[in-house]
Amino acid sequence: MDFAGPSCCREFPGISSRQWADRTPISTQEKMLEHSPTLVDRLTSRLKNNPVTAVLIMVGLVVIALAGFTDALKKLIHVIPAFYQANVSGDWRSDFLTDPVIKADFQYIFSLKADRDILYGTARRLVPSCLGHEDSGICKNHDKPAAVVDGRINGKEISFSCNWRLPSSEPWKWVQMRESFHGRINGDEIRFIRQDGSNAPAAEFLCRRFAPAGDEPEKQNGTATTTRHNNK
Repeated sequence: MDFAGPSCCREFPGISSRQWADRTPISTQEKMLEHSPTLVDRLTSRLKNNPVTAVLIMVGLVVIALAGFTDALKKLIHVIPAFYQANVSGDWRSDFLTDPVIKADFQYIFSLKADRDILYGTARRLVPSCLGHEDSGICKNHDKPAAVVDGRINGKEISFSCNWRLPSSEPWKWVQMRESFHGRINGDEIRFIRQDGSNAPAAEFLCRRFAPAGDEPEKQNGTATTTRHNNK
């Protein structure tokens, strides 16, 4: 039986009617594949028919984009600490405080340096009345530097600890004491809160940046002369 009729043979010489009949289903399948919807077309159609789902997907994409941007910004800020941290490197001197054990005034002297978010340096407890008597009695460990440990800096906030060997309330006895310092930098000032291992309440004091050369209490005939710095 001639399925295609004689016209096919006249239009396409060299193709028999049987060959033409066998080709017809293949051509139809190809046309169906050409016009079948893609995955993107199907998703688009579903989103058009479900506006709530489309809105939720858009919100999710925005949240993911913002989270990625925030994380990248934090990493960039840490790479460029000058835009992130206050300048804490240098020498700092506190106002006068009173040691409750030896009943003498003293100052903290901090020499600090920051490396990204790590803070390190040294600390001293300077007792002016001990100048000239560093090797006797309660002044024996006066002005000896202690290492700054567990130092951290985060923006304008700093924290660190120091381990001291200090005179006890009993004569000729010494105790190990750990003090923790938490401070906030404001230009050339740091306002500290100090806590120790005892049950004593936290103490607040102010430190100011200073140039060490020629700015320490001076010895005059074996005694010390000091200038008190009042809070402004």
